[in-house]
Amino acid sequence: MTSTITRAFLIALAAAMIFSGCADESSSETHAIDHAVDYASNHQGLVTPETLEGWLRDWDNARPAHIQGDLVVLQSGFTEGALATAASTEGVRVYDASEDFSVLIEPRNNGVFAAGRAPARGVRVDAFLRKYTIDPQKDFVVFVSGELTHDSLSWLSMAWLAFRYWGIAEERLAIVNGDIQDLSEDVRADEPLEALYEGKVRVLVLPSTNFRITLDLEEVRTWVQDRPAKAQLWDTRTAAEYEGRAISESARETSCITGAPRCTVHNAGRIAGAKHLEFTAFLDENHRVRPPQDLLELLRSKDIDRGTTQYLYDGDGSRSAIVAFILLAVTEHDARWYPNSYVEWSALNATHPEDKLRRLKEDNPWRTDTPEFTEGLDAAWSTLQQGVQPIIINSRAENAAAVREEDEDYLVHPPALPVVNLNDPNCF
Repeated sequence: MTSTITRAFLIALAAAMIFSGCADESSSETHAIDHAVDYASNHQGLVTPETLEGWLRDWDNARPAHIQGDLVVLQSGFTEGALATAASTEGVRVYDASEDFSVLIEPRNNGVFAAGRAPARGVRVDAFLRKYTIDPQKDFVVFVSGELTHDSLSWLSMAWLAFRYWGIAEERLAIVNGDIQDLSEDVRADEPLEALYEGKVRVLVLPSTNFRITLDLEEVRTWVQDRPAKAQLWDTRTAAEYEGRAISESARETSCITGAPRCTVHNAGRIAGAKHLEFTAFLDENHRVRPPQDLLELLRSKDIDRGTTQYLYDGDGSRSAIVAFILLAVTEHDARWYPNSYVEWSALNATHPEDKLRRLKEDNPWRTDTPEFTEGLDAAWSTLQQGVQPIIINSRAENAAAVREEDEDYLVHPPALPVVNLNDPNCF
């Protein structure tokens, strides 16, 4: 995917900063999949456990030709010794990042809606690079599950998307199509490395960003109204949710305001014009990405080609992140991810049966609860008892681009990172 912001003029600025401490142009060929036939030859994107094992055993000789630095393995699912971790060897550093993957996708205010999620602010991503001593220009980062589930694959996919959003090159990132349990016992260890906060390179040095990898509310509304021929919106939830027979629920409190209960969408409809593409269709019964030929047949059945941009959403952005990763990194299609998804879309209503859940006045331009914007409004509405969280909405907002505006400003006016262990919310 082509980067959206060129930063050559910022490199000199970034180089001059004092670094303080803190914890594509698509082919016109239809339905093409250019990566390895069996994933075994991949050295980026989606790799096999066997490939990871080869790197763990002999990184110096097995490393991809385009990588000069270390192999940094970030594992999700290591829990107090209950699961093994990959072993660190010469040039290989393995960390338990389970608690920090959520840092890369954080609640952010887009101007209209302040309870959704988006790739983390630049200062948080830089703190992450500092903590795990990652040089985004030299090192190779591999995301792997201690135990592969839909949920762990979702977190890994969102981490991959956040890194790509800030401009870390696709050829320096990979997700393992399996988990640590697939590795031989002699390349496992009981404990990961301790993160030392010794990183010295920030995203500011990267030549470009990839902010276009995400969608905001305003862009989705524009799609619904215009229905451009070169873009298609896909609902990646279950058929019951898509058809309005079930109300989506988020398992993650970080998708809404902090606190319990879970965040639930406001109604059981769908964004007008969206087609159905359930995320599980891309995965086998063990939660692994299906073989390339299976993906090829799925894309053909949905008339998905490489000349069209695929817009992706679900209930809270977690499931559509998996599909976004697969389309971008595995099948090499152009795709954009709507991280706030239906949690945001359905909250912008003026007709909820319960006064407390009616967020806007009937004449508000941000409303989505009309047939023009939402199909299935005659379906069920959620209730307070179902777990709807308080929503912060600015009904007078002029646009929904505050996240990207903030991130663009970070590149021009980057602050110094906080000092390690100062109990600063930008550290972790």
